Amino acid sequence: MEEQGIPLGLGRDRLDLTCEEFESQLAVEPDESICSLLEDWQDVVEHIIEESGFPKPQKRLEQEPVTCVRNLKMAIFRYLKGTIETVVKPQKQITIRAKGSALEQAGDNLPPDAEIRPMGSGRSLEIFGLVDKPFTWAEFLAATSDNRFRDSWRDAITAVVMSSFPDRVNVDNSQIILSSDEVKAYRVILTTATRYYNDFIEFNVYFVEMLRRTDYGDRATSHLLRGLELVCRFRFTFLETDSEFAGQNVLNSGVERIPSIASKLLKELNLLRRDAREAGLDDPKVWRNFVTWDHIKTMGEAYRPRELKLREITAKIATARGQAATLATLRQDLSQVLEDMANAIRPENTLLMQEMAHKLEAVVQEADEKLPASS
Repeated sequence: MEEQGIPLGLGRDRLDLTCEEFESQLAVEPDESICSLLEDWQDVVEHIIEESGFPKPQKRLEQEPVTCVRNLKMAIFRYLKGTIETVVKPQKQITIRAKGSALEQAGDNLPPDAEIRPMGSGRSLEIFGLVDKPFTWAEFLAATSDNRFRDSWRDAITAVVMSSFPDRVNVDNSQIILSSDEVKAYRVILTTATRYYNDFIEFNVYFVEMLRRTDYGDRATSHLLRGLELVCRFRFTFLETDSEFAGQNVLNSGVERIPSIASKLLKELNLLRRDAREAGLDDPKVWRNFVTWDHIKTMGEAYRPRELKLREITAKIATARGQAATLATLRQDLSQVLEDMANAIRPENTLLMQEMAHKLEAVVQEADEKLPASS
């Protein structure tokens, strides 16, 4: 016996109607295929009843095929109205899948065979300069090995995932990463960790773009204010003796704290770079509005090689977790570079801050002079 589907007339276009609109437009004809099928079923039931020696039942009004089909279509329509039409996930999301036993042995890193799978439609792996496809953790690290942000990516993702293992509630959602093109910054947020009976755990991780602050008014004054903020932040972070990143403070920190200090240092370096680029302050000619070319050159020559050295040392620290002797040596190296950078850049930073403060004072004075005199 051949079977075939019977159309109900409940196409996608009909689901745009409300239940009231659909009911008012619903017309069921006795010669519809589904009415005929239902009538055939009723005849079969009646025949079985008669063959069993019982009298043929009389159909009630609500048992008429047209009435039954109308009620059936309304019930199906109400159900379909409550189902999902589409799901759009524009956020950048990945799922990391690994064995719990492998995570226990991995320490402060993810297992090399942990799987990274991009999810949704946000092209998640573009953040890292990669195409959206599954990677193992080892493949991901190898594919991003030439990027200056690779170590901060590794540390951030690992910190977020491992902070929830094995069953912790207070997850570390404070991690921030930069995109490979340095244009955007993202918070790394773990939403769920699902454990299966076969020992696999899946971690759903979102990369949520950080909001950009909108500048108002004249572009020159915006550059001045954002630039002054960056100069002050750099001073507070690297040049003041009370800073966690002051060379002597690092040197006198416990070895067990060095990985955490290095991770925060790397995050701050990345954010300074992102903020400078976002504000248009990664162009040397912008700084020329405040100081001479010789001063700009001196700052660059003092900062760039030391920043590179700091990134190299923090990368080594990340791979030396738990190795006290190695971390002690790296602590010394990190402290020395921070001391050298502070000594080389402090006079340049002071001059730049003073010149920008004078410029800001002049801008305010000039603006006030242009105001109409009060009566």
